[in-house]
Amino acid sequence: MKATGLTPSADYDSRRCDACSLIDLCQPRALRLKRGAASWFANRLKSDDLPNS
Repeated sequence: MKATGLTPSADYDSRRCDACSLIDLCQPRALRLKRGAASWFANRLKSDDLPNS
């Protein structure tokens, strides 16, 4: 991950994911569009109402 700068996709698999203690952090169903963390952060920054300086 560090060398490529890409986060791995979170592929939901009920056999593994439903019993995993990290499912709330990973959120494989929510990230099924495979846009990655960088896209999420960019969209979040665009949608935030930042005051003009």
